[in-house]
Formats: sequence, C-alpha cells, structure tokens
Amino acid sequence: MNRFAMVLAIAMLLQAPPVEAQESCSFVLGFKAIHDLIPEVVGNCLEDQRTDPENGDVLQQTTNGLLVWHRADNWTAFTDGSTTWVNGPAGLQSRPDGERFAWEAGPPDTASGIEGLVLIGPTCPGPQRQGQVCERPYEASITVLDRQGREITRFRTAADGTFRLQLAPGTYDLRPESPGLLPRASEQEVTVKPGKLTRVDIRYDTGIR
Repeated sequence: MNRFAMVLAIAMLLQAPPVEAQESCSFVLGFKAIHDLIPEVVGNCLEDQRTDPENGDVLQQTTNGLLVWHRADNWTAFTDGSTTWVNGPAGLQSRPDGERFAWEAGPPDTASGIEGLVLIGPTCPGPQRQGQVCERPYEASITVLDRQGREITRFRTAADGTFRLQLAPGTYDLRPESPGLLPRASEQEVTVKPGKLTRVDIRYDTGIR
C-alpha cells in the first residue's frame, strides 16, 4: 500500500461513526414483559437477573425497585417497596405489599432489607458520668451503594432516627451524608439475606470531647 492509500484508509477510519457502548444489563423474558408494560414504574436495570440459591427465585434490581420471579407459584412481579405489580392470570395487577391475590399460593414472603437507628453523640462535654446519656436519635440521609460503587437508592430516616428499607439480598455499602465537617459517620458494609431484615445502627460523631 502506497503512502497516499494508507493516509486515506486512516482518514476513513477516523470519520467512521462511533459504535455505541452496550448496556451493562438488560431485561429478558418475563421481566422484560413487565418492564415494557410499565417502564416508568420499573425504571432501568441495575444488574442482570440472578437466581437465589436458597429458594430458586429469580431477582433483578432496578432503579425503582425489584423484579421477582417466584419459583413456587410461577408468577412474575415488580415491587417498589410499598406496591407490587403481579403479572398473573388476569394480566398485570397491582396490590399493596403484604397483601395477596386469591390465586397467589402460600403465605406472603417476608421482605428482605435493612432496619435500624441513627444516633448522634457525644452530646455531653467532658467525661461521661455514670447513668448519663450522651447520645440521641438523629435524622439523617443515607445513600445505598452496590459493590461496584453505584448508587442504588437514597433515603432519609424518620425524625426519631429510625429507618426501614426493602433491598434485594446482597451486599451493600451505606454512606451516611454529613451537613459539613461535623457531625460525621463512617461508611458501613451490610449484607442483606433473603427473607430477613438486617439490623444496622449508625452513629454520628459530634466531635465533642
């Protein structure tokens, strides 16, 4: 190839349209069917579907909640933590979490996720005396990250520092947000097990000594 032909070939390659990056995850089969029916409700995928080794259910986390295929009764559903959309014999129907349609088999599953309390302290200067309480409940915002550091969701505790959040089984990092340099709380790792609410207590340090 002469010099002119080589330069022309390189120029053509540089002018070629860029190839779009592939999605890191996708919806398939029953999960795709629900997503296509209510795309705004389901949101985008955060992972490919995976099988729970303990019960055989198939799960897929999305930006707005969790897609589930129940092996026991062969129905597919999406939940945002308060409402569940079930694709059953009557088509796609919604119901509050914890309730069941007449055709659904078995008792309701226990939700998996986290619950706990956020405290702040010390609130007393100097050495703490016996019986003295130097911490109190604290209202805070918490960011939930997956193992790749991607934000799953963000929530705010109640005024009394308590919280409860439904999450798919897996390992997460909880990142407490701070209004400034102080008070501050350390990032915590938590593992959510199927059908269980994992207890997590978070403590903010005021810096008072």
